[in-house]
Amino acid sequence: MQSVTRLVLLFCVAALLRGAFVNGAREANCASFPLPACPRDFRPVCGDDGNTYDNECMLCVHNLENEANVAVAYNGPCQS
Repeated sequence: MQSVTRLVLLFCVAALLRGAFVNGAREANCASFPLPACPRDFRPVCGDDGNTYDNECMLCVHNLENEANVAVAYNGPCQS
């Protein structure tokens, strides 16, 4: 049990050090996409603005076009 607790703690610390989480959400990994041309795969993500984006790349395009900083709240469509 101690090893599992240590592993979880290590993961959380690593995520915080990377700055991956913002208010429970994570920053979109925009550097991995050929912006502004996004792949057409449908992998919806819920933005921390409450809007559903077709995929993480589309969220990045939204941020780029609107000078916004919307993060990924969670994978999947937003729940009303």
